[in-house]
Amino acid sequence: MLEVQKIACANDAGFDLSFAAVCSNGRSYSSGTYPIDETRVIDLAATPFKLGTEFWPEVNAALGKTVSSTDHVVFAMNGQTATYDVRGTTQSYTIELIG
Repeated sequence: MLEVQKIACANDAGFDLSFAAVCSNGRSYSSGTYPIDETRVIDLAATPFKLGTEFWPEVNAALGKTVSSTDHVVFAMNGQTATYDVRGTTQSYTIELIG
């Protein structure tokens, strides 16, 4: 499993979206809503979460459904970023870990 300090979601979908870095206890930290062709980053170091906590992005399509990624990462203070790519439409989209 990737160890990262930041989680990024690139919006390559056909809708505005927001994403949250969600951990196993259900707590999360949100990016806020942003448009197509933009990327937002959540720096886990700026949140109250502990090192070693497992995270994954949960994407909420504006006027659509919410989808969670199956690719999880672990919080580490290493400056690394896990980038996810979001593609599709409000009712049918994918979240792919690209690096």
